[in-house]
Amino acid sequence: MTLHRELTIAISLLFIALFLGTWVTNIQGTRSFLEQQLASHAQDTATSLGLSLSPHMQENDLITMDSMVSSIFDRGYYREIVVTDMEGTPIVEKHLPVNIENVPDWLVAWIPLQTPTRSSLIMSGWKQAATIRVSSHPGYAYMELWSSTKIMLGWFAMLTILSIGITSIALRFLLKPLKAVEKQAEEISARKYELQTTLPRTRELRNVVVAMNRMTDKVREMFDAQASTTERLRELAYADPLTGLSNRRYFETQGESYLDTAISQGALLLIRLEGLQALNVSSGFATGDQFIKTAASQLSNLMPTDENLLLARLTGGDFAVLIKDVTDAQTEELATQITHQLAQLYPDGVAHTQNVVQIGVAIYSQGDDFHALLAQADTALRSAQAAAPNSWARFKRSDHSSSQSLGRQEWILQLKQAIDKKLFVLYAQQAVELKSPQHRLHHEVLLRLPSEDGKLFTADRFMPFAAQLNVIKEIDFLVIEKVVAHLSYRQHSTPVAINLSSATMKDEVFIEKILQALQTCQTTLIFEVSEFIAVRELDHVKRFAKQIHALGHHIAVDHFGRAFSSFGYLQSLRPIYVKIDGAFTLNIANDKDKQFYIRSLCSVAHSLDIQTIVSGIEHQELWPTLASLNIDGVQGYASGEIVPLEQLGQ
Repeated sequence: MTLHRELTIAISLLFIALFLGTWVTNIQGTRSFLEQQLASHAQDTATSLGLSLSPHMQENDLITMDSMVSSIFDRGYYREIVVTDMEGTPIVEKHLPVNIENVPDWLVAWIPLQTPTRSSLIMSGWKQAATIRVSSHPGYAYMELWSSTKIMLGWFAMLTILSIGITSIALRFLLKPLKAVEKQAEEISARKYELQTTLPRTRELRNVVVAMNRMTDKVREMFDAQASTTERLRELAYADPLTGLSNRRYFETQGESYLDTAISQGALLLIRLEGLQALNVSSGFATGDQFIKTAASQLSNLMPTDENLLLARLTGGDFAVLIKDVTDAQTEELATQITHQLAQLYPDGVAHTQNVVQIGVAIYSQGDDFHALLAQADTALRSAQAAAPNSWARFKRSDHSSSQSLGRQEWILQLKQAIDKKLFVLYAQQAVELKSPQHRLHHEVLLRLPSEDGKLFTADRFMPFAAQLNVIKEIDFLVIEKVVAHLSYRQHSTPVAINLSSATMKDEVFIEKILQALQTCQTTLIFEVSEFIAVRELDHVKRFAKQIHALGHHIAVDHFGRAFSSFGYLQSLRPIYVKIDGAFTLNIANDKDKQFYIRSLCSVAHSLDIQTIVSGIEHQELWPTLASLNIDGVQGYASGEIVPLEQLGQ
């Protein structure tokens, strides 16, 4: 029972007790007064009637005496009037039964009234001739008592209701800070750290609110310190302290993942600043550092803001750019822009030699060896250095250009046909709880595109082309339509996860179509967005998360830990889980630094009650290591095979 209700009941009982006490006191006083009135009334009647009957008694006129007694008795205020001679023989006798109307029986039984009898002598001359006895009737007294009781009850009821209403409003206002404190405590449990800005006037309540605000500040500081520590560890482990770009360790960690998930073509650019050593010798290391930072800033400005691109400083004046899903023309254009932009550092006085930059370019395909690709780019860099100042060169592979160009055109035609005819097929893979592998966390939907010869192409083979054609939103919606249609006739108790692109997230028209499609979906859906999208498009993602949450669905973050950004977005977005980027789990069993970093990521997520899942786990031998890092779930061939969506279990 709430404090407000308890206080209201207590005040109500207090008013009832006050009424009962006042009423009992009033009843006792009224009863005494009425009994005195009845006695006085009976005595007055007996005395006056005795004097009136004396002359007629002397004449022995019994008829007149009877008429006079009847005229008095018929007024109804008497229970009996009896005239007797001196021997006690009745001369005139009038009786009225005690019948009390319009008064509750309980009142008559609970408050008995004495009906006093008074008498007087009737004289005949100087001699006593008879006696008159008068008893008052209690009915009118009870009616008066009941009338006063009803009036008092009405006033008390009205005053009680009014007082309880006013008291309830006052209590609601006074206890409002306690309700706010309760909400604040619930928000702390939900890892939300809101402060109460309005302090109550009541001193005790004010102290409670101030204490809660102080505790909220402390808890928020603890989370911020933990997140800041993890971000600092990430910077120390994977960021270059001079430029703020990724360092060589992070570049190599992500490089293998890029090559595994790329389509048929990507590019690696090795960029070398020339004359750095001579600049350090002639002008000092501070000037050399400024040269490097300016070049890094220029490179960052030239790079498109895309999660498919990775820029890093390897060492000294060496930088690397790794790009997924680019054409030859796009790669050549980027290399040319970099050389022209950095060459301007000499006229600007930043570089001390006209030969500012050399670039080596290597093209890769899915499945290529990362270290071999680095060697190819290094070979191309040496070719550029031998060619001319401020130039770039590409590593030549005889079987590259014509087949790639033809393949791209075929992809474009096949995608258009697949969208028009809805040829995409859906597969799924389960994510399981690490401590209880029999418990499924969700099924992630995987998109496949059948070819004319019956092969199935994975999404990473054709989605980049879909992005280039600006049809990725249509594909996202087709996937959702197919999933909702499947779930309409076969519901799942296990949630189903679907990936969404940045283009879809920013398109309000498609978002509205998605929300309409979800109206009839009874199975819980989880929409995964990459951390890059969650950070860059946070407002769009938060709005979408709020909309789908109202329909019983959730948002999640994929590739967690890849984006070099603050973890503050987690506190406002509150995804149901985060999937740690698979690049951090490569060789994790033997890499203590990666283990420490993943454990830190888990601590940040768990402090907000967010589950952590790692993807790309192919062997169960890694599960003990992952469990020691506080991972909640795993996904990969170690958790389950990829099967058609129709074959999913419940």
